[in-house]
Amino acid sequence: SPLISEPTALLKLLRPTVAYISKEACNPDLQPCEVIDVRVPMGSEQRALYSYYLDVAKIPCADARFRMGVQMTYLRGICADPSGVEYEDDNRPVVSSNCNPKLIAIMDTLLKCVANGEQVVHVAARINQSNEIASRLDACGISYSRIDGTVTDHAFEASAFKAGNTQVMLMGIKCAQSYSFNQCSNLIIGSLEWSYGTFSQAKGRVWRLNSPRPVKIYV
Repeated sequence: SPLISEPTALLKLLRPTVAYISKEACNPDLQPCEVIDVRVPMGSEQRALYSYYLDVAKIPCADARFRMGVQMTYLRGICADPSGVEYEDDNRPVVSSNCNPKLIAIMDTLLKCVANGEQVVHVAARINQSNEIASRLDACGISYSRIDGTVTDHAFEASAFKAGNTQVMLMGIKCAQSYSFNQCSNLIIGSLEWSYGTFSQAKGRVWRLNSPRPVKIYV
């Protein structure tokens, strides 16, 4: 939950009993990690749908104690995959496409990395967001690997990306652990879930103790 995932409060609880060593303490020569906060407007249809569900009375949740949490889940989904929203409400605005300013900004960043001869990882909380990016990479002839629910052999996909056989890695947020790509110094986080832990895990896919170059993370 957001409450226990607040890093400062969590460390205050854990430090008396759990050993904690930062990356900087493990490696004094650790390469820097720059987190770049990218802000974009919403698409017009996307904004209409988001505004609709800002009214908490429109959230179908019988228990008022959980309504705000359900609302936040709705709004996060609209930010990542507005056309894939399948909430049972015939009165809600309809979004016809996931092509919006966020997708354009993500693709622009991906293409800049590829044009510079660099690899890049993209992490998404919604599979339809990854599908939209994949379809455009296919159209551009840009090679990519994928680690999410659409493929079964994740190890093969990871090996191909580590070997440099593909230029882009598309990862689901649930899969953004266990695999490390220290050869890659670019990460885009297109959408997240609740926990700070998922953000930290996503960063760790490219920001490693043995990263040879400074890392840039676009959020």
